[in-house]
Amino acid sequence: MKLKIKTGLTVSGLALFALVSQPVLADGGWHHRGHRSYHHSGNWVPFALGAVVGGVAIGAMLQPQPVVVQPPYYPPPPVYVRPRVVVPAPVYPVPMSPTVYYTY
Repeated sequence: MKLKIKTGLTVSGLALFALVSQPVLADGGWHHRGHRSYHHSGNWVPFALGAVVGGVAIGAMLQPQPVVVQPPYYPPPPVYVRPRVVVPAPVYPVPMSPTVYYTY
């Protein structure tokens, strides 16, 4: 999935770079339409700016992404709880008291 997105962004960046860096568009259209009197010496700026920005963007897209190595995650061990057992109260055998005979 990431490869498709990266490839699509690279292709669209190349297309945008190719469109912006056209000399006809960078010239403002004056040079190729025969209007020499309106030609300015600063018409190379959009061309150079498009080339620089496009080159930086493409270079940034093609750079490998940094990999941050983190220690592996070990989940905590499970806690075992013994089931609660209700134990009845103990019954202690009480010995019968001996029979006492009174003599008078």
